[in-house]
Amino acid sequence: MFKKYSFLIIVLMLGGCATTESLKKQYDGPGWQGYISTSVSEFDGTKTLNLEPAFLNDGASSLRLGLRWNNRMDKDQFLLVAEWGGALNFSPDSDLRINIDSDIVGLKPLSSSQYGVTQQKTVMSNGPISIPVNIGNHTTKNYLISKKLLNRIILAKKSVVRVEFLDTYTEVQIEPNKEAQSTYVLYPNIWSKYAFKLFLERLQVLI
Repeated sequence: MFKKYSFLIIVLMLGGCATTESLKKQYDGPGWQGYISTSVSEFDGTKTLNLEPAFLNDGASSLRLGLRWNNRMDKDQFLLVAEWGGALNFSPDSDLRINIDSDIVGLKPLSSSQYGVTQQKTVMSNGPISIPVNIGNHTTKNYLISKKLLNRIILAKKSVVRVEFLDTYTEVQIEPNKEAQSTYVLYPNIWSKYAFKLFLERLQVLI
């Protein structure tokens, strides 16, 4: 199920059938890549802004990046959410590193003892009746990132993220590659780089 949704965007690009409307219909809903939502706790009134982990490079990688913030945090400090499309242990105390225009920076994990949280992920279907669809195990781990560094990624010409797992690692360019550009210009919201910008815009409204 996960692979079906992971490569849907590639099928749309290669088939030449993607439109702004079709991409928005597919992805503009809870759980989908790049979807931004806000919530307010009924318990203590905490406001939360969440960006679902979005695509990197050509969209085929199992690694995606999202963001999270709540009003108990500093307004210039966020959680960068690294999501892997499957059950896989992160290296608990390793930094997430990003090469931003040849300058390598490290993001500290929120917890240096956690291997990541693996759980079943659900998205809402885009058919005539919207129903929850289980797309399999996903593992997430949170890292601390400043607004200043996030803006550097947004403005960078090229940035590459490296995530360490227990027995391996993965490296992925954040910007959409040449093959993804035709889809990116139609609906950039589902790529992390553009979604980061939208997140900051939504935050200004929330605070």
